[in-house]
Amino acid sequence: MIGHKLRQIRKSRNLTLQETVNGIASVPFLSSVENNKSDITVKKFSRIIERLNISESELYQLLINPEVDSQSDFNENLFTILKSEDIFLFELTIEKEKRYYSKNKNMRHRHNIILLEQYKNYCLKSPINEQQIKKLYQYLYSVDQWGIYECNLFGNCVIFLSAEKIIQLYHIAGKNIAKVTDKKQYIQIISRIGFNIVINLLDKNDFPNAFDVIQIIKKNLEETDLYYEVNKINYLYGVYLLKTGKKSEGLTKMEEAIHFMYKMGDNTNAIVHKQKMESYLS
Repeated sequence: MIGHKLRQIRKSRNLTLQETVNGIASVPFLSSVENNKSDITVKKFSRIIERLNISESELYQLLINPEVDSQSDFNENLFTILKSEDIFLFELTIEKEKRYYSKNKNMRHRHNIILLEQYKNYCLKSPINEQQIKKLYQYLYSVDQWGIYECNLFGNCVIFLSAEKIIQLYHIAGKNIAKVTDKKQYIQIISRIGFNIVINLLDKNDFPNAFDVIQIIKKNLEETDLYYEVNKINYLYGVYLLKTGKKSEGLTKMEEAIHFMYKMGDNTNAIVHKQKMESYLS
């Protein structure tokens, strides 16, 4: 197995057998190792993987987990691609996810393909394929017990969903808290998804649904030490109050949240939120 993996890494770096083994061993020897027909000493092995620009720990991860890209890697890559709006990167990543799906039939790769294709359409200002988005919604709606994966999928596809479906799924996400193992991380993720939902609803003046989500987030955060999230929802509640005519009460909530950010040394966030507050008043 290790020989086949060495060959795969070598070819991915466009190195010939001669380039890889020059000064270390013979070409026939490396060919034999790659075909798992010969053993190799630790010293020669270390020199070869050094030439391949891969550490022993990275190789170990490749051996125990051949699928290099985890879902967290995908989420990070998606964020990068969205910032760049690079259509070529979209297409490259779609092809990679298709290869993964062809290899292991893991449903998350099908979901990732749908997300990438629809975000590409979004960037190109092309029509969104509602039938494909419906598949993501149906999956999330049908899962009895959400985990971190479902939370992240929800966060990634929320831009494509109607307010009605968003509220429906957010209620489901909230009901799953008692069932998850890593409750703190789960609450943190769904809270931050909720912040984006609230901001979007407030921008659309959809105050009843915004209030509904704010209340869910507040309830979820009860008896937690997630101070950033608690403070953020207090700020957004202040925005809600301000935009629904309770200016004085809303400003007090927002100013208290900004003061807390300064107190915690989060000056950049405090300045951003203060500027946003001033824009609401202008």
